Amino acid sequence: MSENLHKTYETIVPIFTGPSLYQQASNVTQHKYVSLDNAEEWDTFFEMQNNLSTNNTNTKIPTRHIHKDSNGMFKYTAEDENKYNGKYIKGKIADEITTAISTLVGGNAAHSVALKESKNGDNIIIPAARVVLKSGGHSINTTKLLNDPVCKKYNVSSITLCLPDENMTRGLRCGIDKDGKRIYEVANGLYEIALHWEFGEKQCQLKLLVKEDGSGKIIESNGMSFERDELQALNEVKVGRQYEAKFLYEHSFCGNWVSG
Repeated sequence: MSENLHKTYETIVPIFTGPSLYQQASNVTQHKYVSLDNAEEWDTFFEMQNNLSTNNTNTKIPTRHIHKDSNGMFKYTAEDENKYNGKYIKGKIADEITTAISTLVGGNAAHSVALKESKNGDNIIIPAARVVLKSGGHSINTTKLLNDPVCKKYNVSSITLCLPDENMTRGLRCGIDKDGKRIYEVANGLYEIALHWEFGEKQCQLKLLVKEDGSGKIIESNGMSFERDELQALNEVKVGRQYEAKFLYEHSFCGNWVSG
């Protein structure tokens, strides 16, 4: 456990095959950018974007709407005038953050790492990272990512792993919610999620396969009894489909030990 920051931690392995269709050059021209070169500019930008009188992107609240696009990929907000379409961020601060994330993801695992402003479920503008992966099968310690000192310094609490297609389709979002819980929301694709936590003196380990429709199955465990108290001990993590992430004990594939 010495290689991990926490005794409770998670790793993610994206499961997808096929050729990479990602083309960085064609995507760059589609985005609006803002350049931020120091901490003062960074803080001022997000302060202004969270003020209705100074936000220059979009002050409307996005509408949640689960649907598939013409390519069969799931989308989770309505494609209308309320869609936020936040600016991408470049400059010295973005370089510092993307370098830290690239190092933790693995230098050969990602096509690109980008920063953008994003509107979360509480209608707050936050900095978010988008990591376009080269392929599946690479294990990523997402707990280290979310707790990285550089990410925490600049309040980057949302990191999305994107598929290597032409549209950089959202695959899995990992983030920290307002209560400090680590959230893993599957948007598109299939993911192996390994969870590690303590129950008394016992080190629990559980490996799940979670799909884009929110369904999942256990593929490996360390001989756990799957009693309610054992599953409820993992109280730092929620897993599921976008907008539908739940504690482990609330999932039917783990016994559906809903409290109460």
